[in-house]
Amino acid sequence: MTKEENDFVSGYMADNPLITSRVWLGMDLDKQGQPVGWVDGSSLAFSNWETKGSASGVKTATQQNPCAVMVSADGGIWSRVSCKDSHSRIVCKVPARSGNVPAALVFFLVVLTALLAAIGFVVYKKSKARFNSTVRYRRTIDDADSTSIIDAERPFH
Repeated sequence: MTKEENDFVSGYMADNPLITSRVWLGMDLDKQGQPVGWVDGSSLAFSNWETKGSASGVKTATQQNPCAVMVSADGGIWSRVSCKDSHSRIVCKVPARSGNVPAALVFFLVVLTALLAAIGFVVYKKSKARFNSTVRYRRTIDDADSTSIIDAERPFH
């Protein structure tokens, strides 16, 4: 972890207090609470231990299974706590993704596709109704038409 990464995590915790107030650092500590290295095997190039305690900045161990944590209220300062008695969130460092489609663009395309489908459905229904309409007509009585089956002068009985 670099100072910039430490400041980023500390700032993120301060800006988002509802997410977490304590982050496990993923550091290997020996039984005395002294740092050995990171769990990924890399060496410690930066440290930000609280200065209360031993001269090296790391408290002497009083707990079994010590863990290194960063507490948001401490402004990025690292503390040693008992892993058994403490619950913390985990922060992982991963390579930045490049070349991926942002989620906002995918959401926009889904909404656009749904909108176009809805418009197409409405246009289809309107054009279908226009061509499949029922034609009704009424036959009129024509005096010249001698084949009419309607006799207008005879009342119905």
